[in-house]
Amino acid sequence: MHDDKVFERFAVVQCLKPVDLGFDEIEDGIVDGTTDGGVDAVFTTVNDMLVEPDSPFLEANSDAIAGLSRNFDLRLHIVQSKNQTSWAESVWEKLLSALPELISLESDFDEIRGRVKSEVVDRFDIFRSLLLNTASRFPLVTVRVFYVSKGIAANRTKSLTAKATKVGEALQSVLPSKASVETVHVGVEELYERTGWAISKPATLRFRDLVEVDGAVLGVATIQSFLEFIRDEFGVLRQDIFDANVRDYEGKNAVNGSILATLSEPEATPLLVAEQRGDRDRG
Repeated sequence: MHDDKVFERFAVVQCLKPVDLGFDEIEDGIVDGTTDGGVDAVFTTVNDMLVEPDSPFLEANSDAIAGLSRNFDLRLHIVQSKNQTSWAESVWEKLLSALPELISLESDFDEIRGRVKSEVVDRFDIFRSLLLNTASRFPLVTVRVFYVSKGIAANRTKSLTAKATKVGEALQSVLPSKASVETVHVGVEELYERTGWAISKPATLRFRDLVEVDGAVLGVATIQSFLEFIRDEFGVLRQDIFDANVRDYEGKNAVNGSILATLSEPEATPLLVAEQRGDRDRG
C-alpha cells in the first residue's frame, strides 16, 4: 500500500477515536479520488456507534430509532488528510465549495451526483437520512471536519485558520440551529497525542456468586451489574465489548426472529441465565 494510503487510514483511526473501527469499516468510509469534493473519508455515528448503509437506524419509524433516547449523539466525521509536512489553504477552499450542499437537507442529491462521485454522496446521505428519521428524538448534532497533515502547529497561519472558520460558518448555516460544527487541524503534535488515546476503557463485571464445575467457572450477576458492565459512564452501549460474533439488538428482523424462535423451543438449551435479584434491596 502506498505511503499516502497508509497515512490516510492512520489519520481516520486517530480522528474518530474513541469509535473503534474495523478494517472493512475504515475502507468503506474512504471515498477519496477524482471528483471527491475534497473529502477523503466520511463516517456517521450514533452514540459513538458507526452507522452503516444497512443500519436499521436508516429505516423510518424503525424499532431501532424508537429505542434511541431523547438528545442522543448524532455525529458526522469528515476527514481530509495530506501526507505532507506543510499546510495548504486550498484544502479548506475545496471543502467550502462542496460540504454545504452535501450536508444541506434542501440539496438535490441526484443533481449533485453529476458533479461529485456517488460514493461521497452515499456517505453523506447516511447522515442526512438519520437527521430526518430521528428528528422526533431531538439529537445533539455535531459535525467534525478534520484536516490532517504532518505539519506543525507553529506553521498554521491566520489565513489558514480563517478559512477553516469560514467552512464552519457555512456548515452551521445549513444545519439545525443547535448543531455544533468543529473544524479541526490535526498536525504532527496532535497525531502523536491522539495515538496515545485508548479506544476503550477497562470494565468490571461484579458477580454475586462464582461456581466452579469441572474446571469451568460459572458466574451469576444481577441485571444491574451486567448493564453497568456493557455501558459506559454515560449509559451508552460499549461497542468494544461486542465482537463480530456477538449480536447487540438491531430491531425486529429475520435473524432476531429466528433466534427468538429457537430459544422458545422446549428442548432449547439456555445459553445465558440472568438473575434480577439481590441488588434490589441494597443501597
